[in-house]
Amino acid sequence: TQCPPEERTSQVDIQAWSLPEPESNRQQLTVTTLCHFYQHPIRYLLNQRLALYFEQEAEAISPSEPFDLTGLTAWHCQQILLQQRQYGQTMESSVQRLLATGVLPQGELGQYHIALTAKAVTQFIEDHAILTRQFLPTLPVALSVDTFHLSGQLAQINEQGLWHYHLGALNGRQLLTAWCQHVIFNCLTPSEIKQESHLLTNDAQIHFAALAEPEAILKNLLADYWQGCQQPLALFSKSSYAYAKAAFSDSRADPYTASHGAWQGGMYLQGENEDPYYQWLYRDAFPYQAMVLATERIYRPLYQHLTVTKRK
Repeated sequence: TQCPPEERTSQVDIQAWSLPEPESNRQQLTVTTLCHFYQHPIRYLLNQRLALYFEQEAEAISPSEPFDLTGLTAWHCQQILLQQRQYGQTMESSVQRLLATGVLPQGELGQYHIALTAKAVTQFIEDHAILTRQFLPTLPVALSVDTFHLSGQLAQINEQGLWHYHLGALNGRQLLTAWCQHVIFNCLTPSEIKQESHLLTNDAQIHFAALAEPEAILKNLLADYWQGCQQPLALFSKSSYAYAKAAFSDSRADPYTASHGAWQGGMYLQGENEDPYYQWLYRDAFPYQAMVLATERIYRPLYQHLTVTKRK
């Protein structure tokens, strides 16, 4: 693996500032909270501890006039249509409900966009027949690990394990969410159900094998969560994922080059460094060494149990 020369990497000392330990009630958390933290640890820290919010996405999805079906709104529409189909609703009735909400563009434009979305969802269901099968009742979660207590539920489970889906390309956020739930799922050891997890995306099918020591992995995830509630955890959805793919898979890519490319972006790709939370904390610096430490801890056990099958 190529080591970046010192002058190539601007370093940020993550120990430069640290907040007091949170109140103990933050050790009582839900499955959703843990997954939300790992999707964007810096945002979680600044939101929850400093009440700092830089929500460009929220502004983009609540204008005074109906808007084009792009980005986050398109994703939400896809999820709604897919869930409705799983509950036995026809695509036509689900589309009409969405059109009636007023969220979509008016008239023919709205009908055009929702038709494209419905077509994509229908194709996804046809490609993944598992999504039309019946799942078992949700699995309640009540786990105590040291001073932490984790509660909530896991859904979309059958005899083959736990299932996730994402109508889009595989990305770091979806992978970490599936991993966190996989670890929790293995701690519950439900009878007659394989301790495996599956993530279906447009471009890949992900399989997580059963874990020999899930409690130890969950303990580490909770420890990083607790530390991340006090100081920045340099785990980035794009840059860390790019590093992990290069470092832990069969890829011949250089981990530094891959992660730095995701951080800086390019002519046709927005850099992760433009995220307003990272801008506030890191300015234009790339905290490479801190990112490596966090990524190695969290992604290494993930990749040890991961199989990726690319879709053609």
